Amino acid sequence: MAVPTETLSDRYDCNGSNQAFPITFEYLSSDNIAVQLYDGSLGTFETLVEDTDYTLANDTVTTVATYAAKYDIIIQLDPDLTQLTDWVNNDKFTSDSWENAVDKLTLIAKMLQDQINRCARGPDGDASLDWKLSEGAVDRAGNYLHFNQFTGAIETVSSLTPSTATVTTFAETFLDDVSMGAVLTTLGLTAGDAQAATLSQDLLTDATAASMRTTTQAAEDNIEKGYMNLGMTAMGTVSVPTFTGDVEVNGTLVSFSTESGTNWGGIGASSDVWVYATSNGTVLYSTAAPAWDSAKGGWYNSTSRAAAWLRKDSAAGYRYKHFLPLQQQPAIYLEEVLEIGDWNMSLTATKSIAHEVSFENIRFAYAVIRPDVGVNVNRTFHGYTNVAGGTEGEGEHGQITVTNIDLRRRASGVYDDANYNSTSYNRGWLTFKHQVL
Repeated sequence: MAVPTETLSDRYDCNGSNQAFPITFEYLSSDNIAVQLYDGSLGTFETLVEDTDYTLANDTVTTVATYAAKYDIIIQLDPDLTQLTDWVNNDKFTSDSWENAVDKLTLIAKMLQDQINRCARGPDGDASLDWKLSEGAVDRAGNYLHFNQFTGAIETVSSLTPSTATVTTFAETFLDDVSMGAVLTTLGLTAGDAQAATLSQDLLTDATAASMRTTTQAAEDNIEKGYMNLGMTAMGTVSVPTFTGDVEVNGTLVSFSTESGTNWGGIGASSDVWVYATSNGTVLYSTAAPAWDSAKGGWYNSTSRAAAWLRKDSAAGYRYKHFLPLQQQPAIYLEEVLEIGDWNMSLTATKSIAHEVSFENIRFAYAVIRPDVGVNVNRTFHGYTNVAGGTEGEGEHGQITVTNIDLRRRASGVYDDANYNSTSYNRGWLTFKHQVL
């Protein structure tokens, strides 16, 4: 075998279906091959085992499992650092034995060159470089690697001070701070100001102490107890909602990006549904109601924070989407507005509108009635007064049943008229309030 190329590894993107990955470089046997699985979402490597995780035949690695798109398969040259060919005096000398030994040494040289390429190296021709550490393990322990400012040699030092390090004037203000309290003072903050702050990677991009103060204050504001800046799509439809924004959950700011939620399929129709934000960044639907937690500053069920409420009216129907108030309240009432729909009032006395909530929780209902096109007076639909000195109203809320709110107009009244007999026409709107907590 010849070794005509310098290639010593192959890397393939996984796609959830492909299991065959060709080897494009030279090798002597399967013992010369190492196969790794790289998880791009975690940045971790896992060494796969031949005949357990993969097989090798006809210059192709075939994995037992299929891997999703977040994974890569990496096939590398990895020969043992041995030479097992033994030539005996006056014995037959075959070209194959000589070639195999030279080939293996070449493969080992390729692997070592790859390792050297991934090391810190000085430029070729720089004879002044001396990368040896003069100190022993005891002297190196607890110290820092440092390049001598005059010779460039590697040394160990126990500490750096602003005067011995090349840094900006801005950086010097922090390098001589010996405690977190001193750093906070430099930033113009106190310990109490920073207790709630999460100083993240954003600080690494700040160029001045003033911008660091802004970043720190923003982080503190964002995880204020009870903080919520959440948006929900499909508010006025029965489509699946998605959630985008930030919610404070158990003292941690959790971010959502078009999160659609889980557990919806296991909830029965005609159910009150609570939308919970979890600490791991997912949205969870549940029929379990939350309770106000004063210590946490929000509506909670165990460790999950309730952010919204909606109603499941069918296998796939999401209705009445509402965000919960950020303050504790004795009771939470939500208001719904429904179209009355087609109603020829001169022909039919009663109209039933499905409310799709628990009827015992409805506390208030009224309607606005539209006359036919061309009559420019909308009327509120009110009931009989039936009190001393009162007048009889033109309509009444007939009843609230388990499924419907029934509207009934008075016979020979204002609505029993040709101005209210159009069809294929929304007759108005029904507004009702119901209690959810």
